Amino acid sequence: MSIILCIETATEACSVALSSNGNCLDEITSTDGMRHSSALTFMIRNIINNSKMSFHDLSAVCISNGPGSYTGLRVGSSTAKAICYSHKLPLIAVSSLKGVAYGILSEHRLDQSSILMPTIDARRMEVYMVVYNLDLNIISETTNFIYAQESIDSLMSYYQGLQIVICGHGAAKLKNSSIELAERITIIPSLCNAKNLCQLANDKFNLGQFESIAYYKPYYYKAPNVTIPKNKV
Repeated sequence: MSIILCIETATEACSVALSSNGNCLDEITSTDGMRHSSALTFMIRNIINNSKMSFHDLSAVCISNGPGSYTGLRVGSSTAKAICYSHKLPLIAVSSLKGVAYGILSEHRLDQSSILMPTIDARRMEVYMVVYNLDLNIISETTNFIYAQESIDSLMSYYQGLQIVICGHGAAKLKNSSIELAERITIIPSLCNAKNLCQLANDKFNLGQFESIAYYKPYYYKAPNVTIPKNKV
């Protein structure tokens, strides 16, 4: 039996889940904004205590791999690595976007001609996006996609005849925009949630697909947005 602690910190939502053989036993999610550094360790302690387990009962720790918030991914990564070091546990990494796609497939019945485009907000009208088929095989690798009428029209033309499901953390701003969408596009906004990592983490655990705790780094996709002050202090 595999007991895996899953951690999701790629966006403003901070989430932890505990799974047994891929089944989610419990999950805690906070949507109070980017307070991950102060909230995450308390959430982990609470979910372990609520389950009547200890860290010694864990088989592995799974971290949401990104892309997403640079700060959020760093907090999640450092916390997961610290637990793995302390308790000699293997580390598993799962794509944040794949977690979003898995959650949509778990909660919605989609047409067999559908493709999934999970998104994570990358500021302004830009998102991180990947394209999956319904078996969660990658059709198009992760890229940064800008919501504009021209890019949406190109998307429709490229995936002609397919139902396009744009979902996830970055989907809401497309739904609320003035961009004209064809009937073949379905918008499903959703949170990044640790419970969506449970089965994906268990699959990797069974295959022995672990990360090097010493050398693991989250998949940021692009460098953090750093501003340089104009005036010297």
